[in-house]
Amino acid sequence: MIADRGYFIKDKNLYRGEGNVRIENLVKDQKLQTEEIFWDQPGKKIYTEKFVTIQEKQTLFNGTGMEADDSFSNYSLKEVRDSRTLLPGEGI
Repeated sequence: MIADRGYFIKDKNLYRGEGNVRIENLVKDQKLQTEEIFWDQPGKKIYTEKFVTIQEKQTLFNGTGMEADDSFSNYSLKEVRDSRTLLPGEGI
């Protein structure tokens, strides 16, 4: 995970990434981009309520709100806005 800023919220035991947040799963060829993400390390999940773009191989998904396991292997978008196939050279 890469973000412009990172915080640890001690009383909730949560990590928060903010700004240009990017997550990659190299094994499954998945990428995520959003403006804010939370990582619940004890619960082994990551989530956001913000707008999110996910690239899975050659398909791009846009939506609002997402929850995934902390390896970003399995995820679900809460409100899918659209999806499309990427052209050669495109991607996030």
